[in-house]
Amino acid sequence: MKMLKKIVFFLLIALIGIFVFQNLSSVNINFLTWELKITKSILIIVIYVLGMLSGGILFSILKRLWSSEDK
Repeated sequence: MKMLKKIVFFLLIALIGIFVFQNLSSVNINFLTWELKITKSILIIVIYVLGMLSGGILFSILKRLWSSEDK
């Protein structure tokens, strides 16, 4: 089982590496007066993490609201 976990871990790292190297081109992001130049891969990872955080926060808020209604 430990060997399987190591194989899956290294496979995941390899896939992330391939993803990063295939998306090295830069994109410009403009928001109001801010301007940011960042690679596509970092932008996608940041958006993914922000989506996970906002989804988790929303889920926890809704869970608290539902549990308070039951009491």
